[in-house]
Amino acid sequence: MSRINLQENGWALSCPVPFAGNVESGYYNSGSGLADDTVNETDEFSVMQIISGVCPEDFASYTKQLENAGYTKILDNTLGSNLYRQYTDGKKVWHVSFIAHRGEIRVTEDVCGVPVSDFAYSKRGDRQTVIYQYGLYYDPNNDVTNKTVNCGMFYVVRLSDNSLILVDGGHIFQASDKTVADMMSFLRNITGTKDGEKITVAAWYITHAHGDHVSSTAKLFNRYRDQIDLRGVMYNFPSYQVRSKGYDGLTTTAKEIVRRLYPDVKFLKLHSGMKFDLADTSIEVIYTHEDAVSPETEMTYNFRDYNCTSTVIRLNFDNHSVMLLGDISGAAETVIVDSLGGTLKADVVQVAHHCFNLLEKIYNEVNAPMAFMPNSYFGCHHPSNLAKLDQVLMHLENDQIYYESGNTIGLGVVDGEMKVVYDKPAFAEEYDFSGF
Repeated sequence: MSRINLQENGWALSCPVPFAGNVESGYYNSGSGLADDTVNETDEFSVMQIISGVCPEDFASYTKQLENAGYTKILDNTLGSNLYRQYTDGKKVWHVSFIAHRGEIRVTEDVCGVPVSDFAYSKRGDRQTVIYQYGLYYDPNNDVTNKTVNCGMFYVVRLSDNSLILVDGGHIFQASDKTVADMMSFLRNITGTKDGEKITVAAWYITHAHGDHVSSTAKLFNRYRDQIDLRGVMYNFPSYQVRSKGYDGLTTTAKEIVRRLYPDVKFLKLHSGMKFDLADTSIEVIYTHEDAVSPETEMTYNFRDYNCTSTVIRLNFDNHSVMLLGDISGAAETVIVDSLGGTLKADVVQVAHHCFNLLEKIYNEVNAPMAFMPNSYFGCHHPSNLAKLDQVLMHLENDQIYYESGNTIGLGVVDGEMKVVYDKPAFAEEYDFSGF
């Protein structure tokens, strides 16, 4: 961490220190981008500091201070009582938040990602926007072996301009050669892209650094690089040097594949409060691991469950919304609801962590009448998961829950309502040990 020069007042960032509030001692290394930081820290890690004892007027004064110092504002958003701004000097990005219930300003100096204004674009095409839950392989007996898993998660958003957002990806055990070939055929089918033409992927979004959320997509890129134009990657992983326990080696492989095959891809580090467009779809960042850091533990990520490093986003298109919860568990749920309770409504919810976690707050807040379930029917109806499933089912209308095993399901807006617009089998089989 030699690039950090801690000043006498405890300020570690290169932007101005706020005039008001108390700079908490220490800083949080919130992680790098596409670089491999598993052996040593890289020069591209982001740094967050917390200023306590502040009010909205102090936040307004600080943002004015930044603007007077020549920083360009590239994002301005409000979610609930929280305020969010982002600034750049053309080289670095500073994400500045006011967290109302804590009375804190949080400033993150981001040197690994592009400014959100360089990543986002607005365009209304002539295609219907559809989000698909791709059917992954689950053993019919719900067995977990050396070639099966009971998890995995892969979503595809076809935007109105016919480009795609890929969300996560199944485990390598769900990615036989034939299965990944079928994934590629599916992408061609929904975009109408002919052989010899490239499919445009506007962004690959990864919720967190676990292999069952990256592997099949990484293999898709590795096997079909010449047929896919990957333009952007977005996520926010904690530093491996801060939190190595739980960081999956399959994710390290996935990052290496992207670096090698797409050296010019844009990387966007997501921070809570960001709101931006990809084509016709608005993306709101609801939660990242940075939100779990407190002044008392600001040098470390203090949640024991690595799944709580999942980023949570909400997709908005055609006046409807989809909440993607990743694999969060109760600790992250509490942070989200305490900070943003009353602002979390959505029409569709992705059930968190394959229905393995008991969440008694957030499903009430989201109150979604439809649900995507990244697990099989039999896995979710195992006796150990029934109480967790009940938290989702109580909010549904007409039992509109869609399980990931078997068919691929697409949801789109028809006549002002979210409806199933695609329902077809996906090819899926036991793993063939073919690797990436």
